[in-house]
Parts: sequence; structure tokens; C-alpha cells
Amino acid sequence: MLRTTHGLIKKFAQEHSLEGKVLDIGSLDVNGNVRGYFKDYLGIDMQSGPNVDKVINAHDIKKEFGEGTFDIVTCFDMLEHDDKFWITIENIKWVLKKGGWLIAGAPSINHPKHNYPFDYYRFTKDSFEKVIFEGMTNVFVEEQVYGDQGELRPDQVMGWGQKI
Repeated sequence: MLRTTHGLIKKFAQEHSLEGKVLDIGSLDVNGNVRGYFKDYLGIDMQSGPNVDKVINAHDIKKEFGEGTFDIVTCFDMLEHDDKFWITIENIKWVLKKGGWLIAGAPSINHPKHNYPFDYYRFTKDSFEKVIFEGMTNVFVEEQVYGDQGELRPDQVMGWGQKI
């Protein structure tokens, strides 16, 4: 988990509540997790391991959880590994309560490829605003960039949106 993920959660907490029932999709702790920010937390991943409460593919959350079950859904550093991320996003919006929040982050166009087990996609600020948070309100999206000699390259995109 990138340190920028923790910065985004802290920024979100300054403006919004972290209270309520939370679903963390892609929760396997490879290099950190967000569990410590939330009281009522459920971590899911497609494989078992540290920080995984339930093994389930994100494509199946609609089958597992009722409509409007969660106040917050977090999804960090997993959409690039999801062969059909649009199904996952549709299902996230279905399990979110009205007024609930999706907080997400994914690699942008200059992030290195990393198979775990596969690496399919890269995202941009536009794809988060127009696709990931489509139909949501109070959307905030930012790109994390790196570079030298005045050349900045997008490495990570992250943000949040609220279900209408």
C-alpha cells in the first residue's frame, strides 16, 4: 500500500466521517492496509492471507451482500488486477448505501507493471472522474505524480465519490 493511500484516507477524514460499516475490497496485506482507520471493517480478497476476513472475488459481492449494505467501500491497488473492473465498480455502487462513499486508488499510466497475479490496466484522472465515479456526487480525484527536471509523470490516481 502506498503512503499516498494513507494520506488520502486522512484527507477524507478531515471532511467526512469514517464511521459506519466498511468493506475493503482487495484487502490482502502485501505492504499495508487501511483497517486501522475504521471500527466496523470487513476485508475481502480473492485469496486468503493477512487482513483478509473473507475470501471472495469482487465480481461476486452483489451475490454475497445485500443492496445498500455498506456506508464506505474502499478499493486500493486492486482494480489493475481485476480483469473486468467495471463489474466490480457496478457491484460496489450496488452494495453502497445511498449517501455512502467509495474511496479508491489505482496505478496511473507511469506506474510499473506488477503481476499479482496479473496486471491488466492503468487509470487516469479522467477515467476515475468519468468511469469509476460515474453517477456519483461530491467527487474528488487527484493524481500523484513524480518526475525530475520539470517533467511530471502520473503514477497513481485516487479519490472518492458519494452515492446519490
